[in-house]
Amino acid sequence: MNYGTKSMTQAGLTMLAQAKTDAKAVIFDSMIVSERVLTTATDVTKLTAADFTNALTYPISSKSNVENSFTVKAVVTNEPKAADPVKQDFKIALVGVTAHIDGSDDSQLISVAVGEDPAVLTAFKDTEYSLTFGVTQIYANASDISFKLGNIAYALASDLDKLRSDVDIIISDKLKDVAKTSVANTFTKQQTLSAGAVDGNGNSYVTAPDAKATAQGLVNAGVTKAASDATVKANGAKATGISAANSAASAAAVDATGKANSAEAGAKTYASSVAAAELVAANKNTDVKTAPLVKTADTANWQKQALFNAGSYNLGSASGDYRTYVEANFSTAGVRYIRLQNNVDKDENGVLIQAMDTQVISEGSGWYYAEGISMNGQMLFRRWNQTSDTGWKRVIDSKSGYGAENLILNSRADTGLEHWGLQGSGTSNSSKFSVGSVTHAFYKNGVGGHVFSIDNANIGSGGSLEVSLGSDRFWVTPGQNVSWSILVAGGANVSSFDVYLMFDDGSSPSMIQGDAVISGQKPNPNAMQLYSGTVTAPDTAKRCFVRVDNNGATPSSDGSLKYTQIIFTEVKVAMESASSPWSQATKDVVHTGGDETIDGTKTFTNPVNALATGLYATQLADGADCDTLTQEGLYQATSGAIVNGPDGVNKWSMIRVHNLNGANGCQELFTTNTGQMFTRAWNYNGGVINWTAWRETTAKADFDSSVFMGKDLTATDDIFTLEPGTYYIHGVMPKNAPALTDGNGNNWGYVKIVQTELGAKFAYFHDVFYHSREATYSGNPATWSTWKIPEQDSLNQKANDSQVFHRNPATGEVVEKLYAPGGITLAGGHVLNVSATDGLTIDGKPLLIKAADEATAKTSSANDKLHYYYTEES
Repeated sequence: MNYGTKSMTQAGLTMLAQAKTDAKAVIFDSMIVSERVLTTATDVTKLTAADFTNALTYPISSKSNVENSFTVKAVVTNEPKAADPVKQDFKIALVGVTAHIDGSDDSQLISVAVGEDPAVLTAFKDTEYSLTFGVTQIYANASDISFKLGNIAYALASDLDKLRSDVDIIISDKLKDVAKTSVANTFTKQQTLSAGAVDGNGNSYVTAPDAKATAQGLVNAGVTKAASDATVKANGAKATGISAANSAASAAAVDATGKANSAEAGAKTYASSVAAAELVAANKNTDVKTAPLVKTADTANWQKQALFNAGSYNLGSASGDYRTYVEANFSTAGVRYIRLQNNVDKDENGVLIQAMDTQVISEGSGWYYAEGISMNGQMLFRRWNQTSDTGWKRVIDSKSGYGAENLILNSRADTGLEHWGLQGSGTSNSSKFSVGSVTHAFYKNGVGGHVFSIDNANIGSGGSLEVSLGSDRFWVTPGQNVSWSILVAGGANVSSFDVYLMFDDGSSPSMIQGDAVISGQKPNPNAMQLYSGTVTAPDTAKRCFVRVDNNGATPSSDGSLKYTQIIFTEVKVAMESASSPWSQATKDVVHTGGDETIDGTKTFTNPVNALATGLYATQLADGADCDTLTQEGLYQATSGAIVNGPDGVNKWSMIRVHNLNGANGCQELFTTNTGQMFTRAWNYNGGVINWTAWRETTAKADFDSSVFMGKDLTATDDIFTLEPGTYYIHGVMPKNAPALTDGNGNNWGYVKIVQTELGAKFAYFHDVFYHSREATYSGNPATWSTWKIPEQDSLNQKANDSQVFHRNPATGEVVEKLYAPGGITLAGGHVLNVSATDGLTIDGKPLLIKAADEATAKTSSANDKLHYYYTEES
């Protein structure tokens, strides 16, 4: 992606000047992105936030400023819980930064970046995708302007890394003041529990005021009962007489007083005993009348959350699937540290994760957020709930080039073996190997795309037996990181496969380094397996290509060679320091904007969109004026009449409009009633459109068919089956061509086929050697004649025969050049010719021949009168 055009807005410049004058800070608010594509005439300095149509808004995550420039960053994501979830692919064509002056609520667009090669934010489909955008803006004001972040901001991983050492110090210093659930804790100060305390089974602890109230209740109940009993006895005594009553009353009073005192003492003793027992008991009491009391020195069962086990750096250890373990053990809300012990989980590229320390946050409602760092220093994060799971995603540094363009053309075999070539010495045995583009059940169930196939039944795994496919060469940056990834599967009897990155210096195909990123690997016979990694391009390397080797087969137990095929697809090589998910090369993707050439046949499962100019006909309204149809496209007039059409044509027509940059154009009208075709053109002059008159065009059948140019003929084309027209011969001779070549079976010329209304055909052949031949197709039944020299059967045959010399009647001189590529045969069969190395020759020997000595020269000259023999001395 590229955002080369960056500019401060007029509002931004005004804000900076005002902030400097008022000595107040400029506070960044947010980053906004839009799909709006600006025209070349748009003045970006006058844009406002309102010009960002269908905008997405994200908080500024970090800022920095140096001298007269500032840099802000924001994380742009398709995550569905974001303020603006991305429901379909979103091309980020325009990026803006908003801000306000401290103390003011007036937020303005202060900076704009325009995408020449904009990034695309993919729609959310169970997979989160995010980009970190950084905008650096240079401004003309002095460097003493202060910039701040707003209240809502995200922190990037790179920003948090700077605080890691400080955070470690803070944590280690404060851990001694953190209560832990798994160990005994000593409290030096009184603790207050506003919601009360419970034991491990949820039973409430009784506080001292509760125990006191219970004891006082028992005392009151004892006194009340004793007084009641005394009253009953006194009333009974009255019935037996005054003296008896006095005695009874006196006795009852004594009895009541004694019982009351005894009840109060017993209640107090009971309360004291309970309190004393609870203070020394193990916080358990089966007496339903009283609950356990709080102990001031033991808080093991308090409702405090543990981050770690005692003396450990984690609270749990996942030996199996991480998600399953966390949900089974930590479903309640909280923060825990978990160790991922094994290689069960994989990252987003399918690569197994090594041991990783993680922090997981559980919301207690089925939502979990986890992040961690693996043993090899890789940082990953993950989010899941009951219905979705992002999987482990890697945190990539913004300088890594992550997500760079795939450099491999046709990386998924959807266009056959285009941009790939056959290699390997094992290819010499054509009966034991085959390569191709196929579908396979291992890849998208066999219906979602093609894979490359290499079937190699050569025995063994040595280099002399391998069959390879190599990609086209692509350019790389010397000394930079190069990532690679590939999906591979294969039969159980394949001995092994290799994958190489082959580098050269760009001046020749000679390889300067071959990196075996996969060597001698047995393919997975049950599923496609992802392999990925990175290498560093050699300092002298400028180009590279990928080579995939099938190293041959190992025999089955019965000696046969079964399942010798490997398949591979989704090959990616990119200039990045960590391999990103597979994507097609830019040239392999059809884009919604810009001009591009699309190779191969395309199948549309849905109708072509009306925006595709010329592929969708616009229905004209009744009375539509043809003079107003200057917009490129296809229009149709049915039962409704049109005006300013050709004379006599007012409906049931198809009109195609071609617009040439808005200044000129033409219309083509086809009537469906008569099949007539009409055309006219227009141009602008002084702001006025000028139309030519409608002219009826002539059908092809009304022309001499021979004027229509055909294709270049190949060895499989048959001249005697060609349609009328003119065809070229470029070296390769087609079927039934005259036997006139350069001696090596090649020729250059053209063939014209003319057909009469009665069906007779005429074939005319002309080549660069001045040969002319004709053949005819006639008779009943009609057949082709043999090729003949034009008029060879007439009296003028000699005058037209190209093999006859033409002389000047007055002088007898030959009036045309003699062409004799094999030389001129003289009397006695001697051949006179010219050689590029020996000059003039007779009978293939130079006219001048060097002899060893003078005697030999004289003897040879006497015996050979056609050549001159000489020595070095002569």
